[in-house]
Amino acid sequence: MYNFQTFYDLSSNSSSTNPNGSWDLAFENTTDGWHIRINYSNFSGVYRTGSTDFNATSYTTEDKNWIYDASSGNPDSTAVGNWRDTTSEGPLVYLIGTYDGIRYKPYRKIKFSAVTDTSYMFTFANFDNSDVNEFTIKKNPSFNNTYFSFKTKDTLSVEPSKNNWDILFTQYTTTLFTKEGIATPYIVRGIYVNPGIVSAMVDSLTGYANITSGHIDLSKMSSIQDNIGYNWKAVEINQSANTARYAVRKNYSYIIRDTEGVFYKLHFLTYVNDSLLVGYPMFEKERLE
Repeated sequence: MYNFQTFYDLSSNSSSTNPNGSWDLAFENTTDGWHIRINYSNFSGVYRTGSTDFNATSYTTEDKNWIYDASSGNPDSTAVGNWRDTTSEGPLVYLIGTYDGIRYKPYRKIKFSAVTDTSYMFTFANFDNSDVNEFTIKKNPSFNNTYFSFKTKDTLSVEPSKNNWDILFTQYTTTLFTKEGIATPYIVRGIYVNPGIVSAMVDSLTGYANITSGHIDLSKMSSIQDNIGYNWKAVEINQSANTARYAVRKNYSYIIRDTEGVFYKLHFLTYVNDSLLVGYPMFEKERLE
């Protein structure tokens, strides 16, 4: 999970994997869709310059004004925001950067020009205004998003079609708070559900073996993207040995309704592989009849 994203389908027990940094932008594919997301797995951020001057080679940025997508997946909380709100001078310029743990370092600038029922149009370049490219992306409604890479200057296949995956094992950026209460971007490793299609709930009381269909509570089911998230594991500290390691919360089980409307229970067993390397979750799941 530290290097790859894995999309998993509960009914077919199938998966597909891609490297974390293989893509930069994800474009919503619905006919009336216009939301644009950034890669949540590699500490990406967006800076809204407020300028329409794409030819500028420097912009004044403040660390506090860099934004990243909310891990909830809420379309109203994307870093790019409503880019269709342009000024009389035209579309605004956005900077795309990567957080190094201290500050964001911009590496691309981009201007989104238009969106239609079938496509997006945009222009991007290096931060110093070199390598200017104009691009048009075609929508494909069979998928949640169409993904784009600045490196390859092309779209690429990342996620399966929207009805062929249920949960995503990935690292992602979320907001945690320091001891002083300061909100800070932080990379965690956890589970996303297929947003708006798959829903889930946690059960920390019943015990995995005892969970039946009678424990399904529709009022507690949620399709928020990070509903499962990363809390199924925690850091265990051994003070006498002066060590710390991740361990799954054995009392946490999840009930998931998949893309076909079928309910499953799922329980994590470990977060390490046979070589004791962290980031390799093992789980068990069972269909609830």
